[in-house]
Amino acid sequence: MEIAYRASDDDSAASVALYYDTDGQGYDGIKLADGLAESENGAFLWDTSGLPDGNYYIYAVASDNEMAPVSSRYAAGRVIVGTPPMVVGRRILYNGSAYDGRNGNANALDDGAVATDRRAWTAGKTATASSVTSYVHGINGIFIDVDRLTGAPRADDFMFHVGTGSDPSKWIAAPAPSTVTVRYGAGVAGSDRVTITWANGAIRNTWLQVTVLPVRRTGLAEADVFYFGNLVGETGEGGGWPSVTAVDLLRTRLAMFSSTSIDSRYDFNRDGRVTVLDFAIARSAVAQRRSLSPLIAAVAPAMAAAPPRVLSWTGMPAKKEEARLLA
Repeated sequence: MEIAYRASDDDSAASVALYYDTDGQGYDGIKLADGLAESENGAFLWDTSGLPDGNYYIYAVASDNEMAPVSSRYAAGRVIVGTPPMVVGRRILYNGSAYDGRNGNANALDDGAVATDRRAWTAGKTATASSVTSYVHGINGIFIDVDRLTGAPRADDFMFHVGTGSDPSKWIAAPAPSTVTVRYGAGVAGSDRVTITWANGAIRNTWLQVTVLPVRRTGLAEADVFYFGNLVGETGEGGGWPSVTAVDLLRTRLAMFSSTSIDSRYDFNRDGRVTVLDFAIARSAVAQRRSLSPLIAAVAPAMAAAPPRVLSWTGMPAKKEEARLLA
C-alpha cells in the first residue's frame, strides 16, 4: 500500500519518519522509514505481504534538523491485512420494549430485544414476509454486525430510504437516525456491533432500505444493502404478502390475555402480553387497510468514493510543521 505525505517548514529542513504498531497507542511501534524529505507530494510504498493477518496502525513523526523531535500522531482508522471487513449480521430489534427493560437507549440490553423470527432481505434471496415486523413503534432499532470494523461509523456512513411500493429506486430518504453507536466485539462470533436507532414511529408501516457504505470507518470493499419492513397489526395469518385484515383482528382477539414470547404474532406493543391494547392496535390497522407491496429488486443507490484516511497536525513554536498521512 502507498502512504502519501506532505511536509514542509520555513527553512526546508523538515523530516518525516513513519511507524506502525498493532495497538494504536504509545508511539512504540516498528519503524517503516525515516529521513523522508519534505515534499508536497511525498510517498512511501509499504510492502505488507510479509505481515500476519491483523490490524495495523500507522503513525508519523515530523522533526526539524535544527530542533528536537517534534510532532507525532496516529492516522485515523486502521490498516487491515488479510480479508477485508464484511457485514456478518443484520437484525431488527424492538427498542424500548419489555425485552430490553423498556430502555430506549442503545446498549447491551438491546441484545435481548432482537426479533428472533425476523430476517433481513438481501439481494439474491427470495423476499418473504419474515422481513416485516408488526411493532407498534415501527422500525426503531437495527443491529449491523461487521467483522473487523475499521472505525466508529457515523450516520453519514449509511444511506436510508423508505417506501411502500415494490421498486426501491423510487423510494425517498428516510428520517435521520437518532443514534449510531458501536460495541466492539459484541456481535456474532466476536464481530463489532453497530446499533442504529430511530425515534418511535419515525419509520412505521413502510419498507426500510439500509445501505452500509464502503468508506473509511466501515472498511467494506463494497456497499452492503438490505431491507426490513414494518406493518403494525399484521399477524401473518392471511398468507402471502403483509396486509392487515379482519383475520388479523380475529386472531388477536382469540389470543388475548395470554403471556407471550418476543416472537409473538399478536403482541404488537411487545410488552410480553396480548391485551386489549393489542386488540385496539389491530382494529385501528384494519380500519386503515394497511399493506406493503412485495419487493421486486434490491437496488443499490449511487454513492461517492471512500475518503482517504488523513493525519494532519501543526507543530513547533516559530516553525510551521505539517504532515498528512493517507492510507
